[in-house]
Amino acid sequence: MFAEQRALQFTCQGHSLIGILDLPERALARGVLVVTSGPQYRIGHHRHFTLLARVLAGRGIPVLRFDHRGMGDSEGEARTLDALGDDIHAATRAFFAQVPEMRELVLWGLGDAAMAALRYAQADGRVAGVVLLNPWVAPNQAESEGRPGFVFFAPKRS
Repeated sequence: MFAEQRALQFTCQGHSLIGILDLPERALARGVLVVTSGPQYRIGHHRHFTLLARVLAGRGIPVLRFDHRGMGDSEGEARTLDALGDDIHAATRAFFAQVPEMRELVLWGLGDAAMAALRYAQADGRVAGVVLLNPWVAPNQAESEGRPGFVFFAPKRS
């Protein structure tokens, strides 16, 4: 399936944010918002966010990946994971405006962005699910300092 790639500019508390929308010609009603954080921006290490977006869009799933304030091409000061909610909300608003047939979305986050996505998901009824890859386990950034940053989960064996 053909998918168009489109650059987006939207605002968050007076700052310009930049995103890339991968839009299939026949978009499904559920999209994916890629939440980035830490040292990564909308392309991702080894272009993994870009490649993920292209694969999903090829299957009819609209995808928006964006730079939050202070990251990549977006304006403003860098954000901690505890302060990404407004950025995610601005991206969500822009995403729904660009894809009117979309009714719900899944948030996809890696590392500390996974926890930011999980926190945001609780506040927005349009979020149908979250994909959390290698999430932080500390409840907030301050409590995570000096501790291992990631936890790996494995199923229990009987």
